[in-house]
Amino acid sequence: MCYLPLATLAISAYTAMQTHNNQQDAANKLGEAIKQTRDAARMDAEREQQQAAEAAAGEANAHSLQALKDMAAFDAVAGESGGGVSSQRGGAAIGIQNGQDLATVRSNAQRTQAEIAMGDLAAGSRAQQQMASIQRPSAIGTYLTIAGHGVDYMKARAKERNGTGERKAD
Repeated sequence: MCYLPLATLAISAYTAMQTHNNQQDAANKLGEAIKQTRDAARMDAEREQQQAAEAAAGEANAHSLQALKDMAAFDAVAGESGGGVSSQRGGAAIGIQNGQDLATVRSNAQRTQAEIAMGDLAAGSRAQQQMASIQRPSAIGTYLTIAGHGVDYMKARAKERNGTGERKAD
């Protein structure tokens, strides 16, 4: 009887489909995990940029406040000495120094923002590479495996027929 080869064919086909489905599920789960990791990294980068902007604003405020205090102290000293051209020069020097300090704060803030953005871009590139490297099962490969088992079944049937010389019913 050829029930055994037919049962083997059915089991082989079922096993091949289950293997394909399991591999596909694993690939999908891995892809989802990579996507979630990327989303978390993007949220971290946005949070870091917000914190950097707030820190830069706080530093700029502190410099401006210190410049106002310095100017007030200088005006008090200049008022006691009678003012004049030298006091105007001193006030201008304090203003220039404050402008330079604020420019440095702004430049540092921009550099920090750029570093965070570049880190985020690099993380995105890594995530894309990881997604591209996920090994997904081939439907064609699965079908070829099943077809191979079908060929084996047909060979077993032919051998069975050739052994007795008569055709047996399935």
